[in-house]
Amino acid sequence: MKLKSLLKESLWNDRKFGEPLPTLEDTTKAYALKQEDLNEARTIPKKYKTLLKKLVAKDIKTRGDYDIDRIMKQMPEAAYDSWEGAWTEIENLIMDYGAELS
Repeated sequence: MKLKSLLKESLWNDRKFGEPLPTLEDTTKAYALKQEDLNEARTIPKKYKTLLKKLVAKDIKTRGDYDIDRIMKQMPEAAYDSWEGAWTEIENLIMDYGAELS
């Protein structure tokens, strides 16, 4: 990376004229918030989590236990396409909801 690109003020949260330069603490906070946003984005949408919980509850109510494969087959394909780790996350959520509801 070139030094000129590092010195551009546009990299520092769009500072307005007359505002003080950001401190190390300011940039650390901004970076941490950005990382939190990235981590929150890497999850399946809430509507699919709600659907999962309903499917697990229904499976437990009708069969007395839950079957991960049966529940995963009932999930729409769009849930698995939401991000690359969705398959594992859905499996983990089924087990968490199953333990919670059993």
